[in-house]
Amino acid sequence: MNLISSLWLGKERPIHFYYLTLWLMVLGFSGCATLSGNGADSTSNLTDKKVAIETVNTRIEKSTIVLEEMIQSSDKAIPSSLLRAAEALIVIPDMFKIGFGIGANLGQGIAMVRQDDRTWSSPVMISMGGGSLGLQIGAKETDIILVFKNRQGLENLVTGSMTLSADLGIAAGPVGVATEAGADSQFNSEIYSYSRSKGLFAGVSLKGQKIEVDESANLSLYGKVVNVADIFANRVSATSLNVVNNLKNELRKLSP
Repeated sequence: MNLISSLWLGKERPIHFYYLTLWLMVLGFSGCATLSGNGADSTSNLTDKKVAIETVNTRIEKSTIVLEEMIQSSDKAIPSSLLRAAEALIVIPDMFKIGFGIGANLGQGIAMVRQDDRTWSSPVMISMGGGSLGLQIGAKETDIILVFKNRQGLENLVTGSMTLSADLGIAAGPVGVATEAGADSQFNSEIYSYSRSKGLFAGVSLKGQKIEVDESANLSLYGKVVNVADIFANRVSATSLNVVNNLKNELRKLSP
């Protein structure tokens, strides 16, 4: 059994585990002996490394672009009635799907919740990842969007992580204006998940994917250690106000 195969044994892994696996894939390591010695240190270094504010800003800007292009997609996008009903949102720009016989989904993005006055919170920086057996080969970038019909769907994120499961009521989302008629009767799930590749939106199953708070990125964005509840309640201010305000403005246009 080679190193990559042995790493995938087990049901649930922290997201930095998948980034370590990707790193090993790229370098072409094989053999379980390589895992001994510095493996744990490598994983620790990946999670403890401070995220540059420029990297955080780029992640927010990419998420904003995804929202902008969603607005421009008109009949090919997520139904506007669903977006108006949204109470929380996750955007993962440029999520990677890597394979070589064993697949992994890796991405970083933002999570936001709607306030009582229908404005939106500042973003919580997050990571999403998960592994699955498959025959896919190579790497592919896809934008991921999750639309939550209530804030409770993100409650588990306050503890630091959550796993998307059937218990949360997640389903692949409908697309296009054809779904607008009778929308109230169609949107029966609590969370709808979408992927966007080459400008086209499609419903996608994300069951089993794990979402974790990116504490290092939040530290860079807010200039101090902050908790998710305070960010969601707008009790802390971001250091990159222009970037965050642009994101909020686009989301307000999309989901008034």
